[in-house]
Amino acid sequence: GGSVYRLNGSAWQPVGPNTSPFGSNGVVRLKTFDDGAGPRLYAGGNFPGALAVWDGVAWTSPLGLGYYNFAEGGRVFEVFDDGAGACLYFALLDGLRRWTGTTWEVVPGPYTSWVSDLLVHDDGTGPALFAARSDVNAAVVRYDGAAWTAITPPGGVGSASHLASYDDGGGPALFATAWFNLSNGAPAGGLAMWRAGRWTGFPSSMSGSG
Repeated sequence: GGSVYRLNGSAWQPVGPNTSPFGSNGVVRLKTFDDGAGPRLYAGGNFPGALAVWDGVAWTSPLGLGYYNFAEGGRVFEVFDDGAGACLYFALLDGLRRWTGTTWEVVPGPYTSWVSDLLVHDDGTGPALFAARSDVNAAVVRYDGAAWTAITPPGGVGSASHLASYDDGGGPALFATAWFNLSNGAPAGGLAMWRAGRWTGFPSSMSGSG
């Protein structure tokens, strides 16, 4: 099956009964989100409903997402506070939705489709939601809670698939598996770093298929 497990001392035990809503496809991502009832564990995956919630007793999937109407096997979701309270942002095939704890809202903006990853990162101007996408003009975009901004130059294959935030000693930076142009117009070639408003690449020996 596709259950979630926790380490209890020296042994792994399933979280919840074997009749969990995950079926055989399983869970691909976990996030803690306070939906108004206190922090709860959210599981995303390729199962009916795409999201399930653990309340300490049982898994439920009351969120009303259509089966298979989600991106990347149900793994693309992130918790972000746009200034009006934290919401759980989730990527669907036709755009982003955010779960307030009681209702789904459509996330407005021009860059909410073709999303392959979401990450909250502070690039020095405050925490923002970053999205990796397949778009030759906007492979990585930034959402500050009010507007979306493309931070990648146009050109290249125009694709980013994964994002990570890391401080390598030079300050926090956003890393992306990248097939888009860098700030100098050269192709990224697999991996790129965004810091101080500029994209830089890495040696071609580090590049791969992502």
